[in-house]
Amino acid sequence: MDSLSPLVEPKTCTVSLSGRVQRAGIIVNQGARGSERLVRSLVYEVVVIDDANALELFWFADPVQSVTLQVACDAPMVAGEDRYYAAEIAVESDFINGTVGLHISDADLDEWGRCLAALEADEGAEWPPGSRSAWLSVVPEDPLEVTVHDSPSTQIAVQIPVDVPTGWLEENRLRLERVRKAIAKR
Repeated sequence: MDSLSPLVEPKTCTVSLSGRVQRAGIIVNQGARGSERLVRSLVYEVVVIDDANALELFWFADPVQSVTLQVACDAPMVAGEDRYYAAEIAVESDFINGTVGLHISDADLDEWGRCLAALEADEGAEWPPGSRSAWLSVVPEDPLEVTVHDSPSTQIAVQIPVDVPTGWLEENRLRLERVRKAIAKR
């Protein structure tokens, strides 16, 4: 079977990362020379951030590394008329693994939709806007370059090149819509 073979035999399992984040809906694909690699499917994924139900807003990944953002869709913090949801950016690779927390608003979700449109037009994107918390920049090159900035806190930035699969943009649009629907129910 070559490395471009279709996904086979879906299996659901739970993966625990540092006891904090759990994912469901992993599909195993038999790769080249019999090696197995994990490939994310389009199934509805739920994660747990500090015991709050959450959804992935975005996921940039290849078989070696990934950058994801999970949003806790219940129990928003209210500041005036704005609601802010706890979120966590996670970077995973053979070289570095880490997370950084932030809070995002409904307006930030709208801005993420505009960022996806910019990425589709081969323009770069920075999200969320402003300098109140951690943020990321995405450069649509080959491979995609995702830089996670932990500012103003530690001033550390980590750049991750990701060889995203075909359909990554549409998958991220679907994730955005799931988060919007979950938040609208609150």
